Amino acid sequence: MKSCNICIVSGCMPQAMASELNMYESQVAEYKYEIERLSRDLQDAKKKYFTQRKKEQRAKYESHFL
Repeated sequence: MKSCNICIVSGCMPQAMASELNMYESQVAEYKYEIERLSRDLQDAKKKYFTQRKKEQRAKYESHFL
């Protein structure tokens, strides 16, 4: 990215291309944030699912042997 910034400052890249590059960079940052958020949500859902499953198995085991 540093070489792109140098190119923008020195004027070898048209302004429209520089604006487009900035737009794409901000989109990439947004997508990365969204992926991280969805990944955390998935981990939370998995944790809840397996916790609930463990409780159900424990209850089933206790009802059979008590």
